[in-house]
Amino acid sequence: MGESILMRCVAKPKFAGISKVLWMRRENDGTMRNIYLYNREHPKATGPYRQFIGRINGWLKVEEGTYYLNLTRTVMSDTAEYYCIVTDDNYLDKISPAKQLTVNVKHFNHSIRVNESSESFSGCEEVTLDSSREDEEVKITCSVTSSPKPHLRWSVASGNHKDWVHGQSVENCTAYSTHIYTCTSTTSLKMSALTSKRTEIQCEAKYQTLPHTNKACVTLVYENFSPPSALTSAITQQPVIVGGVCVLIVVVVLLLIVLVIKLKRRKRRQGKQADVIQ
Repeated sequence: MGESILMRCVAKPKFAGISKVLWMRRENDGTMRNIYLYNREHPKATGPYRQFIGRINGWLKVEEGTYYLNLTRTVMSDTAEYYCIVTDDNYLDKISPAKQLTVNVKHFNHSIRVNESSESFSGCEEVTLDSSREDEEVKITCSVTSSPKPHLRWSVASGNHKDWVHGQSVENCTAYSTHIYTCTSTTSLKMSALTSKRTEIQCEAKYQTLPHTNKACVTLVYENFSPPSALTSAITQQPVIVGGVCVLIVVVVLLLIVLVIKLKRRKRRQGKQADVIQ
């Protein structure tokens, strides 16, 4: 999913005067749908149908009698049976039998793995380290299998060790260093024009030196990324807080207006009373 698929249609015998090549696909209800047309006589008519504009490109290799169709940025709905029909002028508009190709577009869920010294750990494993290996450098590699291809990012809890991160690996750290290394994989799955799904899987590799021993403990934690509950509550409460502040400001302004009006009326009354006394 998200990748490109190249389909090939071979006309046998090799048609020398190919005038039209029509690509179609079978929908779930059994109907046939035109997706791309090559028309030698009317070049302006050559190209994808509306719903495939920008994702499909086709070209012809006459000497091979082969027509290629390239489908890019595949989505789950592209899974279908595809057919090509070739028309040759030299054979009295002979139409070749439909060539069938089946395309399966799959989405692979994240499968995240962290390796230390080419060994995979799960849970908490004790790794025996000889005293002579106290300062030996350890390389941690994070690899993710997913389609579309995800973005990997390593972060280190201790900010002064960011220079250890090189692509998918954390290097130059020793077995007697205690840090938390986090590998985050992010991919966006565009399900439709309006909605998108964001998946984050976080893996932590914690190296902890056990006292008075030559052993280190590697702890791997796999979890689906989700914001902390405190952050979630803060996000949900924020509109309420903003609304309350706005209401309070409006009330204060109204009170000030009323107070100004009352003061003006009082001054007028005092002025009239002074005129009467005089």
